[in-house]
This record gives sequence, C-alpha cells and structure tokens, in this order.
Amino acid sequence: MSSIEINDHSDEFMKYFDDGCEKKLEAIGIHLENKTKEVQTVEQLDPIMLEYPFIYKGMTIDAYHEEKKYYGEHWSEVHAGTYKPLWKQRGEEHERFGL
Repeated sequence: MSSIEINDHSDEFMKYFDDGCEKKLEAIGIHLENKTKEVQTVEQLDPIMLEYPFIYKGMTIDAYHEEKKYYGEHWSEVHAGTYKPLWKQRGEEHERFGL
C-alpha cells in the first residue's frame, strides 16, 4: 500500500478521531497510523485489471472506480477508438504499466 502524509497539522487532525471513526475508515480501505493514511492502489488488484486503457501506476482505487464508470458510460468511444480517460482530459500525466 502507498502512504500519503495528511498535512503539517496531523496532530490537530488526529485528535478528532476516536476508535469508531478509525474503524469506519478502515472499512473503506483507509488506515491511519503514525499520522499517515494508507491508500490502496491498483497495484493490489488482479493483474488482468491493469489492462484497462485508463490504468496508471499509483492510481487509487477511488480513481479506478471513477474511470471504470466513465469507461463503461463511453463504450461507443472505446469501440470507435476515440476514448480518452478522464485523467488525460484533465491534462494529468501518469506512468502507465508496460503491458
């Protein structure tokens, strides 16, 4: 799993969390330890999933679900060869998997 620093005010942030909040976050894949939250990325998925044209290294599971939904809603573009992932439309650059 990848770790992301919350921010410079982590102590202030963390004081608002009790065990119940932390368990709810863990249920959706966010783990808070030592002022960091761990985020699941596509690297934990089945390797067959990495063949989608919108996948990139370090992509979060939330971003994956957003892109997969968009991919399904724009199947005619996929079929026509004109599909462009949301992250490319936003002008973001990411390293792709060498499949």
